[in-house]
Amino acid sequence: MPERVYVPYSDRPDWADVEPVPQDDGDKPPVPIRALPLPRPHPRQTLAGSAEGVRAEYTARFSDAMDYFRAVIRSEEKSQRVLDLTTDVIAINSANYTAWHYRALVCD
Repeated sequence: MPERVYVPYSDRPDWADVEPVPQDDGDKPPVPIRALPLPRPHPRQTLAGSAEGVRAEYTARFSDAMDYFRAVIRSEEKSQRVLDLTTDVIAINSANYTAWHYRALVCD
């Protein structure tokens, strides 16, 4: 089975109407969250070849998905695409209880 290539939400036509909400920890966050820019490897290239590459890809995916997750929470959107987004957010970090909670609200 071929590896699924992650497509950033900003590159997905069905998310073009959503303005992502970036993480804002203020000027001096007590515990800064380091988010790296989303890597754009060649379609046949993967970053999984090194531990650093895996961490960078994980951080970039998390940051990308969370920017859109914050946007849908703000707008209170409940749709199939939001359900799909929560699937991605939970796959990236299954301990994200806010994503689990919002997913339950979407399913109601």
